[in-house]
Order: sequence, then C-alpha cells, then structure tokens
Amino acid sequence: MALRYGVLIIYILSFSSFAQRQHKIDSLKKELANSKIDINKFHILNHLWSESINNNIDDALGYSEDMISLGNTLKIDTIIGFGTQRKAVTYSYLNKFDSSSVYFKKALKIYAQLKDYKNIAGIERNIGQDHNMLGRLDSAYYYYDSAEKNYVTIKDSIGIADILNSKAIVYLMKGYYNLALENALVAEKTYVNNNLPMDLNQNRLVIASVYGEMKDTINAIKYYKKTLKFFDEQNQKRQYASSLFLILSLQIPNKELQKENSAYVEELLTISHELKDQSLIDDAKEKEASLLFERRRFKEAETIYRQLIKNNLIINDSYSLAYLNKDLG
Repeated sequence: MALRYGVLIIYILSFSSFAQRQHKIDSLKKELANSKIDINKFHILNHLWSESINNNIDDALGYSEDMISLGNTLKIDTIIGFGTQRKAVTYSYLNKFDSSSVYFKKALKIYAQLKDYKNIAGIERNIGQDHNMLGRLDSAYYYYDSAEKNYVTIKDSIGIADILNSKAIVYLMKGYYNLALENALVAEKTYVNNNLPMDLNQNRLVIASVYGEMKDTINAIKYYKKTLKFFDEQNQKRQYASSLFLILSLQIPNKELQKENSAYVEELLTISHELKDQSLIDDAKEKEASLLFERRRFKEAETIYRQLIKNNLIINDSYSLAYLNKDLG
C-alpha cells in the first residue's frame, strides 16, 4: 500500500541462490520419495516445509499435514504437535489468523500434556500475534503475559525479551507509550547482551515508533538511524528504504537538515526504482513533494501531488488519497 507507515523485512534472493534452493528442494523430494515411515521422514518433511514456506505456501501446508499424519501413524506426540504448529504458522502466512489460532491451540494442548514449557510459551506468543493482527489487543496481551510466565519458569531471557517487545507493540497500539517504551528498552538490553542484531534492530524500530508517538523526534530519529546503519551493512535495500521513509516522515519539517533530507530523498528515489516497487516509488515521490513544499517550491510540489493522485494504486487507497488531498489543499 502506498504511503504506508510501517516496516516489513523482505529478503531479496539472487537468481543463483534461488537455483540453489530449488536444487535443495528437488533433492529433498527425492529423499522423501525413498524414505521409510520413521523419524527420518519427519526431518525431511520439516526441511521441505522450511524451504517452501516463503515461496510455495500450498506445498508448505501439505508438508505440515504430512507431518501430522506421520505423527499419528508413529504415535509420537511431539511430531503431531510440531506438525500442527507448522500448519498454524502456514495459515498465519496466508493471513488466515482465525484458522492459525485453531491449530496453535491444538498444538498447545499437546505441549501442555508434555509439560514442554518452551514450546508452550512460543505458541502462546504466536496466538498473541494472531490476535494482535486482528486488532484484539486485550486477547493478544493475555497470551503474551502467559507466555512470559512460562519463559520465566524456564529462565529463558531471550524469550522474555521477545515477549516484552511484543507487549511494547500492544501498549503502543493502545496508546500507553510510557509502558511501551519501558518494555522495549528492557528487551533492547537483552538483545545487545546476547548479540542478536536482527532482533535488536526490529526492537529498535518499535522503540523509534514509540518515541515518534511521544513527539520525541530527536530520540525517534536517533533509533531509526541506528536501524538504517544496520540494514545498510546487511545490504537489505527494502528495509533500508523503509527506514529512510520513516526518518524523512519525522525530519523533513526541520529546515536545518534540508541538505541531509535532500540526500535521503534522492537515495530513496534511487532504491525504489532499483527495486521496481511502485508503492515504494510513490512513497519516495511523496517525500520529494513534502521536501519541495518545505522549501516553498509550491508549484513543483503540486505537480508531484497531482501525479500521485492519478496513480491507480492510490486511487484505490482511500487513506493515501485523503492524505495526498490534504497536502495538496
């Protein structure tokens, strides 16, 4: 969606890595065809699920169902639970959160009988995330809180940090900014101490968002720039571009930073065209128009706004259309 205010990590695979993955999948399929009905077949199915979940969702769903079937045949509860959990995750990828919650709860019953607190906590967090995506914030918090207690039981500090980060998002969405910041900052320390850079930078995006809602633009920008540096080092262009967009959303009104803002806008335009992402291109153009407006170059800004309003992606997006018409007005 154009003019979005959010962040999504997307990994871009090169052609060579795609070919390698396909070769691995083909090899696993041959291995599966020749496998016996034993624990080794479960491992093959799990590998196939992992390789398929990001590029062939229907196959992934089939492999999760095969795991459940195998677990029933072998009468091994852990395989049934794992397969059920994988099926739930697959439905989450399909944005069918009511369905995923059904299967997460089935897996939860199995792990509860086994007293497997680590998996119980992980599934409770998953259920909480499903409720979060559906806007059921109180239910999300309930499951996050239960998951935290189970992580405390097994003294899993990283699991606790994950939950604190999830709770921070709920608090942020409910407008409890001080609680959101408190939870997110505690999680940040754990990610730093355990050298978990990806988790750390996802957490820092939450911290930056909280500061932004608190109108503390100095700290919000500081945290967004930390993530910008990380995504640049990791050559994650799409995530880097999203961080640029979020920084510009806060920083453009600052006339003292016009030179930096101009460089950021040019960079955002370049990356968006490299990725051939029309939504991201629209975001970059909107920021270009905002910068021109701040420089009192109204005619140039107006031209870009009018071009954006005619864009098919935006015509069907009432929020973005209203946003642009407000700026144009």
